[in-house]
Order: sequence, then structure tokens, then C-alpha cells
Amino acid sequence: NGRADAVGDVITIDGSTGDVYPGAVHGKEVVSPDAETLLGWARELGIAIGAPSSSPTPDRADTADAEAVDPDEVLTTLSIRTISTVDALASAALVSPQALRITLDRLDAEGLISLTSGFVQLTEGGAARADGRRERERGAWGPAAAVEALNRFARLDKEMKDTVTSWQMRTGDGEQRINDHADSNYDAAVLARLATLHADTDRWLGSLTGAPDRMARYRRRLDRAMDAVRGGDVTFVASPQVDSFHTIWFDLHEDLIRLAGRTREDEAAAGRA
Repeated sequence: NGRADAVGDVITIDGSTGDVYPGAVHGKEVVSPDAETLLGWARELGIAIGAPSSSPTPDRADTADAEAVDPDEVLTTLSIRTISTVDALASAALVSPQALRITLDRLDAEGLISLTSGFVQLTEGGAARADGRRERERGAWGPAAAVEALNRFARLDKEMKDTVTSWQMRTGDGEQRINDHADSNYDAAVLARLATLHADTDRWLGSLTGAPDRMARYRRRLDRAMDAVRGGDVTFVASPQVDSFHTIWFDLHEDLIRLAGRTREDEAAAGRA
């Protein structure tokens, strides 16, 4: 339009059209109908919406050296999640977002991830590198050992599904209804089941030999989530807003499926997904 802006002038750019406006043009956030539907379902299930509760502080040893972050572990986690916020990815890696950001910037420069507005996503090259690493891990662990680990996990997974369902829903008068968490005795019984499952899972993970090193990280993440639950923060049972027990469980399950050379479709056909 022939307008010239000086260095330091404030302008506003419409990200959808590319139009440029002088000064600060204030807009508003509008939730799409599909997102509003998902938010409604989350509210019905008692899932925390809005700002997540504070994650437990990682150990100082985990955040002291940013260069200790393994870029391949970052890619492996992203291969499971597809897309993640920087904060959620840092929590899964047991490091601070500041420590992780150094690695993310390097991976972004190498074209292995896409880093935009606080969200991280694998590129095709990043996905191929993650898949190649998992193939090597399966070979080093032994395909039969990986399949056996998945089979043993399936027995724990059934208890996990039952426990989370009991946490989110209650059965009464022959029908299910949303658990409003008004019955403290009922919730305490469910949390006791979760604690037992945690102990069983910890022993199982500790018994794995030859497995990828990140199995130890899953143990630490589950310990951290369980400690938060015991401390009274029940968002760490199943909320997607934090690195909850359920979130970690999904990551572990998906990782084991892929290490065993299986897919979710394979597991569904076997009645285990």
C-alpha cells in the first residue's frame, strides 16, 4: 500500500491472510466447535482444564547439564506422541524446559523436528531416525525378549484400564456415571489399587534385562507421578495436563508395542489395545 514503517514501529500481521496493520491490533481467542466439544467431554470426566498444576521439580542432577539431553531420546518420545509442547516433552525427559531447548534448537536446525510456538513435531527425517533407532534397540534387546516384555505388560495393562475407569466412572444402580470424587472412601480405595499396580509395575520394569535405558526413565517418571498422588495432587492420576501416571503409561505401552515390532492395530486384533 506504499506505507513505510520505521525501525521500532509496532505493526500487527494477520497470520491467516498476511495483511499488515499499523500499531497493535487486539483480537480475541475463539474456541472452535470441535475443541469446545472436546473440552466439554474433559470437564464431564473431571479432567483439569486450564493452567496445569505444578509438576514436581526434577532432581537437580537431571537439569544440571543441558548437554546431557540425548537428542535421540527426544526423537523417540516424539515418535510416540506425534506432537508435544516443550514443557510436556521436558517433563517426560526429566529435564527443565531450558535444558531441553538447547537440544530442540539443534534438532530444529538439522531439520529433524519442527519447533513452532512452543509446540514440537517430528519431520519425516526425524521420524525415520527414531524408527531406525528403535529397530537397532529391538535387535540389541532381542525380538523375543521385546515380545515377552509386551506380553507381560499386557497383564498389568488390564489392571491399569480397570483402575483408571474406576477413577473416572462409578457403577451404581446398574449403570455407570461420572465419578464426581465426592466419596473420599471410594477414591481412597481406587488410589490404593493404583499404588499396588505401581509397585507391581516397578518390580517388573526392574526385572527387565537388556532393555533400552529409557525403561529406567519410565520407572522414575512413574515414581514421580505416584509421589505427587500420594502428596494429594490427584491430577497426576490421569490428567493430560501433567505427566500423569496415565500419560506415562500410554507412552510406555506404545514404546513396548513398537519395540516388539507390533502396531496398535495388531494389539487391537489380539484384544489387548
